[in-house]
Amino acid sequence: MYRLSIFVMPLVLFGCYAPHANPPQQAGGDIVEASLQPTDVAESGYQASVAAYIKRYFVHADSLRAVKIGEPFSGKLHGRAGSMVCVEMDAKNRAGSYTGLKRTAFLVKDQNVIESDYDSSLCRSQQLGAWPEMDGSASRASRRDEVQGSVAKKQQSTK
Repeated sequence: MYRLSIFVMPLVLFGCYAPHANPPQQAGGDIVEASLQPTDVAESGYQASVAAYIKRYFVHADSLRAVKIGEPFSGKLHGRAGSMVCVEMDAKNRAGSYTGLKRTAFLVKDQNVIESDYDSSLCRSQQLGAWPEMDGSASRASRRDEVQGSVAKKQQSTK
């Protein structure tokens, strides 16, 4: 049985490998190109794609704060072309500490994020707007307010 598990375990582990998953990349090394031409990506599509990517790859995605997102524009990231979307956020790292506001460039193609560039120089000059749906501190505050409101209603109804 032990010998069998030695041969089966690598197969099981290899089955967990996701060859097409592209976790966020650190800035530097690769060439990043962009133009400021707007793209035809549907607004809700790119936001949903970026949100799904962040929730999948960021360590503490529910702890994001001060989240802002920009409009998509045509660009090239690490040799791949598509629609670029810039997001600024303060996120926790693996140690649980906030890293400070960083801008990340996401390359969206066919409603999927295919590349990202963390702390990207490409996004420094981009205009960004608030993205409250991804702001963990705002959603925690609204949940807290809802709970406090429901507790107050229960207390009033029992009197």
